[in-house]
Amino acid sequence: LTLQNQQNHYSKKLLSPHSIIRNMISLLATALLLNENSALTGYASNYGDGNPYGNACGYKGTSDKFDNWAYAAIGSGAGFDDGLGCGQCFKVRCTGAYGDNPTCSCDTSKELIIQSLDQCPECTAAKNHAFDLTATAMDYFTGSRSMTGTCGLISVEYEAVECGVSGNLKIRTKSGTSRYWYGVHLDNIGGYGSVSKIEIKSTGSSSYQTTCDKSQGPSFWICNGGFPLSLPLSVRLTNDAGEQITGNNVITNLDGSAEFDFGSNFGGISVPTTTSSTSTSTTSSTSSTSNTGSTSSTTSSTSTSSTSTPSYEYIEVENHSATSKYYLSVLFRNIEASMCGESISSVQLYQNNAWRANNQYYYEDDLNAHRFAWDHTGVDFDQMLPISLKIVLNTAREITLWGVITDMTPGSKFATTELICDGTLPPTPATPSPTTANPTAPTTA
Repeated sequence: LTLQNQQNHYSKKLLSPHSIIRNMISLLATALLLNENSALTGYASNYGDGNPYGNACGYKGTSDKFDNWAYAAIGSGAGFDDGLGCGQCFKVRCTGAYGDNPTCSCDTSKELIIQSLDQCPECTAAKNHAFDLTATAMDYFTGSRSMTGTCGLISVEYEAVECGVSGNLKIRTKSGTSRYWYGVHLDNIGGYGSVSKIEIKSTGSSSYQTTCDKSQGPSFWICNGGFPLSLPLSVRLTNDAGEQITGNNVITNLDGSAEFDFGSNFGGISVPTTTSSTSTSTTSSTSSTSNTGSTSSTTSSTSTSSTSTPSYEYIEVENHSATSKYYLSVLFRNIEASMCGESISSVQLYQNNAWRANNQYYYEDDLNAHRFAWDHTGVDFDQMLPISLKIVLNTAREITLWGVITDMTPGSKFATTELICDGTLPPTPATPSPTTANPTAPTTA
């Protein structure tokens, strides 16, 4: 970075709501990482095969170049910065075993460019823990899954680099978007891969009155100000190096989960796109590629633009594919509580005449759903049917779904008559509170 860009970078970051000390540490680390001549050292772990479609950054898989395996989870050590570091790219080289592990070996001549796709809370600068790689990415250095297991951890040298992605940047809207509430994802980001600011300008406005940040979590950008929005929307993006790109009139409808071609990308990439008088949203279908090249195919689907008032839908519940009598995993749709100025604190399960909170939470972007899961605690879940759930919001408001789950079949969907925001309809008459049978020991094959 030039001195001027560093100053711009610092002043911009200091406006975030974090403490001054934390910002100074984070900004210093980020400035070092973005200096192409500054290689850092640390160590990397691996977290199995990972999940490119269920990650903390909200990405729908990696950019084509990284083929859904050359990626990592990062933490404060590599500049995760509450999600602003999502998408950063690093060139990584294994320099040998980490610690006293003489049986571990890796190819020190190999380098791999990875994309940051997930969060690793344990990866801190204090621990010198740089990355949590996918097992396949670590295999690239060690030569085999067996050696990856032997090593466990490897010492690495790394530096921030341009991602080298092909094609234009994509904007993907959150479900539930409207003229009055707006949230977006960014995909296929060029340059160094991370964006620090999104601004939106409505048609008829002379300035970018709507700004977006990650104040509601790292997985998406929540937008504030300038409502109601007026189509088409222009978007201005700023990356960590202070570079800006603008897409004029790129968002042409207010559909949720729609994708729009930005028309250009950081790093000077620009691929011509065709336009028509019909509002269209584009869904990318990418083929498998290697880390050294990319191919992709694109299909388009037409959708009708809408400028109506917000459309609220009833909460929908669905058994996730991982659901079994030993593990309850439930998908929720239409629970964007931020539309009504609230957030979800937990989803609770009724068991043994008491409520217990979820053990895990994931945002399943490919399923357009929030997933809450509960571990087995001695009682098989199929013995608890019908299962009751309760959504608890940060305002202490509660939405109870008595007996909502009536079978354990993965993929089963259960309708409700509840809305997440104000105006919730009266629930259907509650079924009697379920009782729980005495636990039975699971049988083994």
